[in-house]
Amino acid sequence: MAERQQFRDFVFADFFTTNPSVRKLAQYLLDNDLPESKELAYQSLFGTDGYEERRLNNVISDLLQLAYRFLVEQQLETRPLHLNSLLLEALMEKNVHRPIARLARKAKRIRDKRTDSSYQFLQDSYQHFEQLDRSALIENQSIYDPNLQTMSDTLDAYYLCNKLRIACEMVSRSQMLQEDYMPHLIDFVLQEYESNASRYVTFPALRIYYNAYHFLTQHTTDGYQKLKAELQQESPLSRAELKHLYTYMLNFSVRQINYGRTDYYREVFHICQSLIEQDLLLQHGYLTMRTFINATTAGIRLQEFEWTKQFIATYKDNLKADEQQNVIDYQRANLYFAQGNFNKTLQLLQRVEFSNVFYQASARIIQLKVFYELEEVEPFYALVKSVRNLLHRKRQLSDYHRLSYLNFVRITKRLLDIKLKPKYQRERLQTDFEEKLNQLEPLNNKEWVREKYERLFGM
Repeated sequence: MAERQQFRDFVFADFFTTNPSVRKLAQYLLDNDLPESKELAYQSLFGTDGYEERRLNNVISDLLQLAYRFLVEQQLETRPLHLNSLLLEALMEKNVHRPIARLARKAKRIRDKRTDSSYQFLQDSYQHFEQLDRSALIENQSIYDPNLQTMSDTLDAYYLCNKLRIACEMVSRSQMLQEDYMPHLIDFVLQEYESNASRYVTFPALRIYYNAYHFLTQHTTDGYQKLKAELQQESPLSRAELKHLYTYMLNFSVRQINYGRTDYYREVFHICQSLIEQDLLLQHGYLTMRTFINATTAGIRLQEFEWTKQFIATYKDNLKADEQQNVIDYQRANLYFAQGNFNKTLQLLQRVEFSNVFYQASARIIQLKVFYELEEVEPFYALVKSVRNLLHRKRQLSDYHRLSYLNFVRITKRLLDIKLKPKYQRERLQTDFEEKLNQLEPLNNKEWVREKYERLFGM
């Protein structure tokens, strides 16, 4: 509501427009949201005379450009140092130098108050020092100006920080997708930081991205713990940057789970709790399907059933409308499965229709587990064939996820084969099965398979 009022004030400020038709259309839309038809909007602007779509479209276009300008002004309000630099640039263009010293002091207060050193803040700082150096050069070319050195140092830090930030994202996407990104010059960036770390000690964001890059490329538990420790402190990064880093940790934890490290369910759970506590879970009021499933799956596996129910109830409306019911049914099916209500699990899964192949495969894996538990032999083997076809046919899955699912299908089929044999025959097959189970990597639902194996052989 406050933003709508701000936009109204913006439109009715004479500096931005004096067009009465634009103002009238803005007021009409603010009062009525979207009209039922363009004809109704036209009547509100021009009366009941003949409808001229081109005349209305011209007003709509002007209002749209005004809305874009409003969004720019809002964005500038979040970057006061950048706004200060633009003002300095404008004053120098007008050859007005008297206010510059005062504006420089104001910018210093802005920098001193900031607790972050995010890549964007480094960019804004570099541009600010560039304007100060330009001003000093215009006023007196024969004196030493420290802003030139500061500008150069800040630019170095900004480049290294932003290069590492982008490299982190490229590595992360390469691991998730069937695409290879190449962060060129990354070896130079790493060598520069490692050789001159003391130069960059006042830029903590650079250290965090350096650690994050090593964590993403080396996949070590130590790297994970180091990044986790960084994020548990007061962070110098923006909210958007923090969310990306938590996502990297979340992806790593999920991958560890798929390699059989079930202790990482607790890590996923804690990451989701941190995102909630720091108000980072939602993006523009929405929750991604992946985050929703990761959070609820961790809650289910840790038997935090009440927390999971509450999470679903709290955030279900934040899922996108076109995927909301599918995701909710899918995770409620997961919850019912964990509680042993297999019939309800199957009922819910029959309603799920994912377009995303990752979740298509995941839903069928749950069905396989249900058929195994109920010893529904024919449906189980039919579904095995169906899942294999899906995994070989759909190329959107990464090699990692495809292999993880195929290994689960292979070992679970083998497990049911053994389960259906007489007890005296099972014992001869135990050693061979255990060797296969230990060798399969990665393996989706590895802890479930091991639990069923141990129960089958009375361990």
